[in-house]
Amino acid sequence: EERSIAILFCDLRNFTRITSRNLAFDMAHMLNRFYTVLGDPILMNNGIIYQYVGDEIIGIFGTGGGSRRKNCLDAVRAALGMEYAIERLNRFELNDFDTRFEIGIGINFGRAYVGHLGHPKHRQFTVVGDPINVASRIQGCTKETKTTTLISRAVLKSLPKGMIKTGQVIRRQLEGKDIETELYELQGFTYTDINLELQSSLDFLLKNEER
Repeated sequence: EERSIAILFCDLRNFTRITSRNLAFDMAHMLNRFYTVLGDPILMNNGIIYQYVGDEIIGIFGTGGGSRRKNCLDAVRAALGMEYAIERLNRFELNDFDTRFEIGIGINFGRAYVGHLGHPKHRQFTVVGDPINVASRIQGCTKETKTTTLISRAVLKSLPKGMIKTGQVIRRQLEGKDIETELYELQGFTYTDINLELQSSLDFLLKNEER
């Protein structure tokens, strides 16, 4: 059936260059850590990890329902959690490999088909629709604009006015679109978001449980 969902695409920057400088076994280890620490914010914010595509992780919010505001807020909170997570990964785990990961995130909202497609004997869970393609294109724009997270106007308008801080306003004609799309750089919440603060410190709390 059709559902109103928020879609998050997160891409690892300079993957080819990083791969050329590291052993295959080390890359497998680092990618596993990458998928884990960036997957946690998706799961903690009511999302599902939809796919791993090479060096990219895709999160979907709202496949089980939920309001437009909630699904977009969950996706935004997950993106900010990912920014925290990648910094911790760089500081504490990748330091030994002399490697630093950088990411780009694109978030969009819209109606898409959610269900199973494929051969009758091998159907897979699938999300199909224009909002998915647009989310991928938005993520691609983070490279040229040198931003970490960009959100669509649809996402911004789904949240209460003044809830989030935005930076650059970017207008791009995305591939396959006839008109310009307005994108906004996500910089954080305008207030202390307790859920995000708890999530961003969760691994620290677990590692120091006794103390």
